[in-house]
Amino acid sequence: MKLETKKELDEYKKEWTAKIKEIRTGTTDEFVTMKTSMKSIGKDSIKGLMAGMEDMEPSLQKKAQSIADSISKTIAKALQIKSPSRVMKKLGKWVPVGLADGMEDNIGAVIQATQRMANATIPSLTGANSGGSISHVDNARSYQSSITIVNQVPNISPSELARKSIQAQRQLAMEWGV
Repeated sequence: MKLETKKELDEYKKEWTAKIKEIRTGTTDEFVTMKTSMKSIGKDSIKGLMAGMEDMEPSLQKKAQSIADSISKTIAKALQIKSPSRVMKKLGKWVPVGLADGMEDNIGAVIQATQRMANATIPSLTGANSGGSISHVDNARSYQSSITIVNQVPNISPSELARKSIQAQRQLAMEWGV
């Protein structure tokens, strides 16, 4: 009986081994087949995804526009934009103050720039003398004028004095027709 059992077990072992080899070979063959078709499966998947996205383009554009509108409204609300922006109005009132402080801090450069600007506003003046008279001569006419700036404001800043000087020079230029 032991011998018969041993024979029977050996038969089962051979059958099992054959079946396992068959399964392994079949699985390998399936994977090889699948491997060769994976490229076309991937291409078909991407084509399908693209076609689906194209079909959804109008809806996608509508959603993108909705998101952009929402962002725009949120920003406008946060900045209290009501033509003009209330926030920018509050911030903007400090710009001239900062500009004035910056000019005062760099008054030397401001005076030099103001002088260059003043000189540029009167293009061809000649004959200035120590008494403040200025002559302008062109071929057709001759002008003579005197500039006197009377400072009646105590403690006027140099930048304000320069501004008034430019203003007077511009007025003269307009009177002369320059």
